[in-house]
Amino acid sequence: MFFKRPQFFPKQLFLRFVLQQVLGVVPALVLAALGARLYLAERLSNLSSVQDVVQAYDRAFLFLALVMAVAVSSISVWTGYRLVLPLGRILVKARSILKREYSFSRPDHDPSHAEDEQGEWSDLESAIHRIGRDMQKKDQTLSREREELEAILSAISEAVVAVDRQGNLLFY
Repeated sequence: MFFKRPQFFPKQLFLRFVLQQVLGVVPALVLAALGARLYLAERLSNLSSVQDVVQAYDRAFLFLALVMAVAVSSISVWTGYRLVLPLGRILVKARSILKREYSFSRPDHDPSHAEDEQGEWSDLESAIHRIGRDMQKKDQTLSREREELEAILSAISEAVVAVDRQGNLLFY
């Protein structure tokens, strides 16, 4: 088989991309073809030689190719931007979790995305938010336990030594 079926395929993201490409390219192609048709209809009635007709067809083809190149490029850039923007938000959240900066807002109340996105990006952003929230709680719990241990050990007047099973010193 040519394509190996991936473990997870972002179907909604893929369908959104294809739909935006088709809805952008097809009307641009139709408009460019109509423009080329009108140009040729006007020019062919005034042309007398075969060479003039060939030049008119060449100009119409170049016009059509230019319009299609601009339309496809513009639509691809716009669609790519719309698909990459949520990825940027997710990367910012992931980096803030790595730096242990838990100041990001909830995805439901995030003012940075005005449109209410659904699908794989939104699911991933929510999952990363939950991971960050869980890590924040665990960090707070560990800090509290460390403070409690330090308070208990500082109140003891005798020496305390902890070693592991191999005899390595853990703390004193």
